[in-house]
Amino acid sequence: MIGIVFEVLVLFSKLIFYNVMALYRKFVPLPQKSVNGSITLLTGAGHGIGRLTALKLARKGAIMVLWDINQKGNEETAAQIKAEGGTAYTYTVNVTDKEMVKETAKKVRSEVGVVNILINNAGILMGQSLLDLTDDQILRTMNVNAIAHFWTLRAFLPDMLEADNGHIVTIASVAGYTGSAYLTDYTASKFAARGFDDALEFELIQVYKKKGIRQTVVNPFYVNTGLIDRYYSRFIPTLKEEEVAEAIVDGMLRNKRHIFLPSIMGYFMGQKGTNVHEFNMAAFEFMDSGIKPQTRS
Repeated sequence: MIGIVFEVLVLFSKLIFYNVMALYRKFVPLPQKSVNGSITLLTGAGHGIGRLTALKLARKGAIMVLWDINQKGNEETAAQIKAEGGTAYTYTVNVTDKEMVKETAKKVRSEVGVVNILINNAGILMGQSLLDLTDDQILRTMNVNAIAHFWTLRAFLPDMLEADNGHIVTIASVAGYTGSAYLTDYTASKFAARGFDDALEFELIQVYKKKGIRQTVVNPFYVNTGLIDRYYSRFIPTLKEEEVAEAIVDGMLRNKRHIFLPSIMGYFMGQKGTNVHEFNMAAFEFMDSGIKPQTRS
């Protein structure tokens, strides 16, 4: 009993400490780390946020590995990077095809090297009501926005685990925290992507015993990407692709765990990631609950 009381006191001291540190970091942010020479794989690189993010990282010296199902757009991104003196490799990949992901990952490892940073950015949005969505549209949304993350991580995580080093960036959405009309499939897919990212963090620590692999999940509000051509918002303006790409790069380079755009959305979504992520992790460790590997097939 005394031991539990002591653990509770330690837990609440951590809550105070982490909140003080979070407040401090709002005024004195962590410095940006270098990605010069880091092999960075970005899905959905052929346009929009993906292209802008690739350009920004290439300017910082990252070796960009560009994946997209759109070969033309992907090569245009690479051409822009090379025109600025950067390094880029292109691969035409359907990220929902697990065999294609697996085989292309082998090519990347052979032709470029071991991937240090993985950015799961590829995404689609249908914008239809549940009964107007086709079966294929529902499956495509789930496969591109969520299931594909399983295939890319299964391909590239082993190398990160071996080195106990790497960075995984998940482009999720505010829709991964709250639903909205005409976004049943999209919201479900972003909840899935966020849940996958959360569970992976625990596996890295508890199962693989690794603490050197960083994770960042990005949760934007509506972005003017072309995915949505009819939208409305009473108070919060639609985000520009440029500001989202800048936030992705800056947040990743500062090892931020959660990014909300605009930042006030983090408070609306229950503050997860805004100031108490470390405490959440400590609280789960204190609760010491979960499952063991199951024996049935």
